[in-house]
Amino acid sequence: MSPEQQRHPQVQADLAQARRVVAETQSKSTRPAPEASKHSARLPKTVVQLSSANNKKVPGARSKSEWEQKFQSWQKPSPVKAQDVMNWRPSYPSKPDLKQKMMSGAQGFLDMLPPDVAKSLGKVNIDLAASLRKGVPAQYFPDTNTITFSHMQMGGHNELQVRKLMWHEMAHWLFDKAGDANADPHLKAWRAKVEQHWQDRTKGQQTRTHPVEQWKYIRDSWLSDYVGRLYPGETTGLELPAIYMEEAAVGPLRLVWLGQYDSCAQETFDIILSIFQK
Repeated sequence: MSPEQQRHPQVQADLAQARRVVAETQSKSTRPAPEASKHSARLPKTVVQLSSANNKKVPGARSKSEWEQKFQSWQKPSPVKAQDVMNWRPSYPSKPDLKQKMMSGAQGFLDMLPPDVAKSLGKVNIDLAASLRKGVPAQYFPDTNTITFSHMQMGGHNELQVRKLMWHEMAHWLFDKAGDANADPHLKAWRAKVEQHWQDRTKGQQTRTHPVEQWKYIRDSWLSDYVGRLYPGETTGLELPAIYMEEAAVGPLRLVWLGQYDSCAQETFDIILSIFQK
């Protein structure tokens, strides 16, 4: 292949994809690389409104105004800017509007975090691949500190859909950084609360196997089976903070809806979103 052919965007994308496959294979022997799956990324095109279904509502569920007050107290312009934190390294050529949606979603997440926590995180690499494994729109690789998104899966997503995926993967990144020895004390304490919540909810429960994809999980009464997914060598469900953050990305109305019809959702959201407390 001539040097000119090697510089072709599709050839470069294919080479980058091959490198990622090798890196993913190697990382399996060290740390798990959590992925956003078709089981978790149910991506609405609009914010889910309150249902008029005749389900029995959970007594004491937080109201719309209560959740809105919490979001207003959390969401402040952050001194940490997405363009400074997100090290944009796409392997696949993308349109500027997709990058803008991704950076907007990332900034929304950073604006929710206490500034000291956001500053302590450092940078994370952002890669856009032609595709990932079938059904996987994004994946966080802790060994390389990289969040990789699949252009095939998310190329046509609107801003809300991209925001949900970005919050999911940034939650993986946040939880991973919270495990560092020199992590911010607030971040460490948050991870400890999440891990304790996992242990309390899953104690004594049996491990199941997904009938098609064969991953292990503990069902409990999480929002989905995928919340309880178990990765090799991990004692806490890594999808727990990611999926609940993904739902929070939709906004207060979504949390109201989930809290009204799921007896455990509000407690879990309170623990996962406690990291936003300023």
